[in-house]
Amino acid sequence: LKGMGGFYFGLPAVLVQVAGKGAIRWSAYEQFKHGLNVVGMPKASVDFVAGLGAGFTEAFLWTTPTERLKVLRQNDIRSGLNRYSSLPGAVRTVAAEHGITGLYAGIGACGLRQASGVGVRFAIYGRVKALLTTDSPQLWQSALAGGITGCTSTALNHPIDVVKTRLEAQDGIQKEYKNTLQCVKKIVGEEGFFVLYRGIAPRMMKISLGQAITFAAYERYSDIIGDVATLVS
Repeated sequence: LKGMGGFYFGLPAVLVQVAGKGAIRWSAYEQFKHGLNVVGMPKASVDFVAGLGAGFTEAFLWTTPTERLKVLRQNDIRSGLNRYSSLPGAVRTVAAEHGITGLYAGIGACGLRQASGVGVRFAIYGRVKALLTTDSPQLWQSALAGGITGCTSTALNHPIDVVKTRLEAQDGIQKEYKNTLQCVKKIVGEEGFFVLYRGIAPRMMKISLGQAITFAAYERYSDIIGDVATLVS
């Protein structure tokens, strides 16, 4: 309906979302990790628990409202109504029709998705990296480890992503899905369990590539910042 541009519909919301949630995720992770180390949590659990905390934090502060806007704008392709033709316009429309809480539709499912995904990624990245090298990782090793963590987290939490998207896509007064648990029951009861894994292939490709880039960049920038800090001191 919108030509090639339809593949990029909702891109501004995605760009805003990715930049914001990345900053919140890594900052929150480091804060949670520091706190957990201070209280003496076993090191084997620190990365996972800190990742859970970071995931919930980014879901509440950033990811839920931006995901809501992204899904609504992308659904405009099918409806043809152009109710959410711009990012600022989408915010105004949702706020006017549903209140500010309308931006937090699906927050339960989004929080579960982000917490589980981020927790798993931080928990296994270091372990996968250690299997590849015991030295400072090369760029390709960091990317490979990140890609593997992305595939793993996607395989584990894709069902909750499907539920989250169903909840966020609802527009209007009458809503088919009331909450996360009811949504799961309704989907499985009416469409079957495997519907929860529909679309996993493209999402796994997206997440694995994204995490490969993210962790490789994190390792490289950490090295650069460490070198600069050493020179300054």
